[in-house]
Amino acid sequence: MNNRRAYEGGIFRFMTGAFLAACLLPASAADFPFEPIRLTIPFGPGGPSDFVARTFGERLRVSLGSPVIVDSRPGGNKAIGTGITAKATPDGHTLLVVTMTTAVSLPHLQKNLPYSLSDLVLVNRFMQTPLVVAVHPAVPARALRELVGTIYELSAYGPNEALDPALSA
Repeated sequence: MNNRRAYEGGIFRFMTGAFLAACLLPASAADFPFEPIRLTIPFGPGGPSDFVARTFGERLRVSLGSPVIVDSRPGGNKAIGTGITAKATPDGHTLLVVTMTTAVSLPHLQKNLPYSLSDLVLVNRFMQTPLVVAVHPAVPARALRELVGTIYELSAYGPNEALDPALSA
């Protein structure tokens, strides 16, 4: 457990340092932050992203001595919260906590977004979330390969190219 805390502490120190470096470079004579930090999350409150943002926001508040507002802005397939951040004044006071899927895929999947990828700058990746596949106990599959085979068998359309990469797992 101590290794985990040391690892998390190291990540936080690195993230805080990277954040401060990114924010302080353009700020000339003004002390940073000169207004509350806004951490926008394009997800509803109460989920994992909200928890991560609030935890990071609290540590950032303590480190900077400035209020941090966690602003949940769900909707539009994450485009609303992301668009708000992209259109904010580029002074380092508005940050976006978003998944890589949203940041990278959404512009290619959805037309007429209120932002483009060039409106955002990746500061750092500070969290990884492992994903698992779970099924009801009545499903006969006990491994991913078996699950994909079962899906093929039950599919009215036959083999699906989208599932082919899963077969190699």
